[in-house]
Amino acid sequence: IEQVVTLPSNLTSRVAEGIDTEFSYNFNTEVGEFRTFLGWTHVLKRENTVVNDEGNLEAVDFTGTYSQFVTGETYPENKVNFTTDWFWNDLTVSYAAEYISGIDYELLYFPGTVSVDAQVYHDLSVAYETPWGPRVSVGVTNLTDENPPYIDQALGGGTDPSTYRVLGRGAFFRVSHKF
Repeated sequence: IEQVVTLPSNLTSRVAEGIDTEFSYNFNTEVGEFRTFLGWTHVLKRENTVVNDEGNLEAVDFTGTYSQFVTGETYPENKVNFTTDWFWNDLTVSYAAEYISGIDYELLYFPGTVSVDAQVYHDLSVAYETPWGPRVSVGVTNLTDENPPYIDQALGGGTDPSTYRVLGRGAFFRVSHKF
């Protein structure tokens, strides 16, 4: 009697290649100090080795796509973050922008590809160091109230919450104090 035991094996792999670039510039003026930052991530390749329909291993590049069936993740080709802060005496005003390039995905129930437009989010906040100690901050996130893109096959409420903002515009008020 011959007994064959089949054990599960992981023969897949992931390869990521890209370029991360950062620029920052700080300067003083008569009306205060400015600090700026620009960060850019450009994905050259986001390749996963998967088992294709014939049962063979195949390398698939997911750059610029969302795929629920293989990764359940979004891989935009470009992401850019920009911030600028203005400091004047005890006042700080901060602006941030986040850019996520467009992606494509396959429809879940019908043949075809859908293109999702690029997304840009804007945040604005103001902070004040009070003379009696606490720092008071107020701000608005997703200032222009951008909706997350609808992704047919996404499990996170029809979008990818690990990439896109799902709650719309938000506001905050914060008081902090260092002891």
